[in-house]
Amino acid sequence: LLFTFRVGRAPSQTEVMTVRGPVGFVFNELCTGDANIDTTHLSPDFAVWPASAGGGSIVEKCSGFGSVAEITLSSGLRPGNLYALELAVTNPLLTPFPNQWLIEYAQESSAPFDGFPLGSFTGVEVIPAIPSVTDPDNPVENPVAIRFRPARTSAGMLAIDLPAGFVAVLNEGACVATVEQAHFTGEQVVRWPTQVVVCEVDLNQLQLTFAPGKASYHWEAGRLHTIEIMVANPEVAQPASQWAMHTFDAGGAMLDSFEFPGFAVYPGMDLSVTSSGSDIPSLGDLPTASGDADLEDIRVSMTFPDDIQDQDTLTVMAPEGVVLESGTSEECRGYSWDSTVSFTPRTTYSCAGPRL
Repeated sequence: LLFTFRVGRAPSQTEVMTVRGPVGFVFNELCTGDANIDTTHLSPDFAVWPASAGGGSIVEKCSGFGSVAEITLSSGLRPGNLYALELAVTNPLLTPFPNQWLIEYAQESSAPFDGFPLGSFTGVEVIPAIPSVTDPDNPVENPVAIRFRPARTSAGMLAIDLPAGFVAVLNEGACVATVEQAHFTGEQVVRWPTQVVVCEVDLNQLQLTFAPGKASYHWEAGRLHTIEIMVANPEVAQPASQWAMHTFDAGGAMLDSFEFPGFAVYPGMDLSVTSSGSDIPSLGDLPTASGDADLEDIRVSMTFPDDIQDQDTLTVMAPEGVVLESGTSEECRGYSWDSTVSFTPRTTYSCAGPRL
């Protein structure tokens, strides 16, 4: 980072210059090597820093404490001169709020001044439909929704880096992606036509570019976007790993870039959903029902890959729009276990919308 400043008076002794950054920025604990005062090559308007009394650098030492850097300077700075100071710092993941800096030196202080917006996405969320491992003999496509707000508007490519083990699902040689964009209020969501974005795969990176003639579409700063992609999960269970996303301008220069945690992949279970009390083998074979119709005696059968332990939680997610609750808060409609399954009286259950 480049800081420019003028001092109001000439200190007669060694003083500490304190640079206070927004929470989230991190200076190295030993930052003497990160403080560069040789900046005259940047502009002839910058004054040459004086040497110390011994002829060495005026910077005696620099110590970092999180977002605060304390730089011990020998005397010699002159009032009215425009000095420039470069400092190395590690950026936070997201643009902080408040985003203001402050410099103090020799009983003087600057007014708080605005920092810079980070080229980073905000509100990033990864929502998988299927968090279980992929069966190599019966692979299943997993729709993954990624929600985000760009920091800067882009008319160029958006790239998504998949973690190791994930594979993009191809349709006629191209990856599959749908895009929704919300207004700033979030009240109206517009799904882009499928021909707006072209999705291609380069190794383990999905690259979304705008098709020719679609110049009116942008990855717009501040707006909530949702991209749904189709992937195949890893074949073995693994903890949540890092995904990454980048946007570029029309010339290929990177604008925003962000790494974010994905989702854990769990061992699979055998699961079936049927209508009990009838000879219909699966819900897919039920006659078409009208909207808002009631279905009774739905049976969920499952086989777990591991033993169920005390205090474990079982979550069942029905499709969006299905209502499992009875109308009373957290009560479930017709909930019961098979007579062959026994749980202690301490086992509790609740329903909310499509979630049990």
